[in-house]
Amino acid sequence: MTDWLDKSQVNARYYAAVAGDIAFETEASLGYHPGTVARLLLAHAASLGKENVRILEIGASSCLFARALLGELRLLGATAWPELVRLDYLAVDLSRSALERAVAWEEAQGTHRRVLWPGGARPSGPARPGRPEKPAMVALVTIEGEEVNVGYVHADANQFVEANTLPFDFVILNELLDDMPCRAFYADGGGERLELVPLAHDDGERWTVRIDARDAPDAPALPEESVTARSAESVALVEGIARLLDPGGMLIVHDYGFPEDANGISDYEPGPPSQPSFVEVEYPQASAGHRFPRGFFRVFGNEALRAIQITNDVNFAELAAILDATGETLVLPHGNQLVTSGAPLERGQGVFLTEFGLLEPRDDLSAVLERLRGGQAEARDRYVREHVNGHRSLFLDLVYVKR
Repeated sequence: MTDWLDKSQVNARYYAAVAGDIAFETEASLGYHPGTVARLLLAHAASLGKENVRILEIGASSCLFARALLGELRLLGATAWPELVRLDYLAVDLSRSALERAVAWEEAQGTHRRVLWPGGARPSGPARPGRPEKPAMVALVTIEGEEVNVGYVHADANQFVEANTLPFDFVILNELLDDMPCRAFYADGGGERLELVPLAHDDGERWTVRIDARDAPDAPALPEESVTARSAESVALVEGIARLLDPGGMLIVHDYGFPEDANGISDYEPGPPSQPSFVEVEYPQASAGHRFPRGFFRVFGNEALRAIQITNDVNFAELAAILDATGETLVLPHGNQLVTSGAPLERGQGVFLTEFGLLEPRDDLSAVLERLRGGQAEARDRYVREHVNGHRSLFLDLVYVKR
């Protein structure tokens, strides 16, 4: 049996155990999302007069999203959309094995011009798990002649941003921030402010996850029966990304979370929608008549390897407050519930997938962004009312443009 591990230690063990078997089929890598990002990227590049672009994706895993996005850009470039002359894509991830698997996939397809391995040859033996001492290039793959280059970099997110000095036109974070360290706070029905602390241990076959509720003298002011989160690591990451972007550069963040600084306990009271069969989650005894946010932390697992991951909702208001100092920020509902409902997709619905997924080459993106920024709060409120039964915990997309 292990000692009790905190969220960061649990997730580090998860990535070390699962390594190259990671192939997250997230909201971001499936369905309409890659095509929507491709249209937004091409429209923004055209508005800046750029034909050569540098894209950075942090948390790329085995590059399912990267492959989908590059495929969408190739298809759109064969239509009326402006075609990019050169594209350099950097895929960064903490799992070296996942990146090596992505390179092996490219080799197997036979569509690449060349694969350059540091040292001249593919490394032999399993990759060492964990955070490298410094960012390390795994491989560089050239595809489609000389116009598209994909670099695979083994690094922790903040480690890479701190070490990098090259500018980028676009940075993409897909379901990365929910995995990062954070402090979560809630106020109960009596207004008492407490900190939620997830801890976990295993006995080799089963895991026990315990959510503690601790006194928190430094907790931020909160309305009764509300929850919030603070992540110094996420703030440092987006601040660092803003520094890396060229003027006019764009950051796109896709994750689940809440758009205001705090969210109601009622969104999390029922507990997480699902959990691995080999995990038991324990909660403190709530005071009579007081609600407890049982589902704020989510537990995912790999059944075969008996490894678990703990994530949480992202505070998008915290990110926007930091980014607003150096650019213009927009936070929209992703729109996945609208898609799955079978409702027609139309511009004006105020969600990421329709506002940018239905862009056309002739559209004025600057005017679209200005309109959406002005009405984003109302668009979020309407989506919450009409599509998610009043719940404000949902998939969101943040779009930041650097001044």
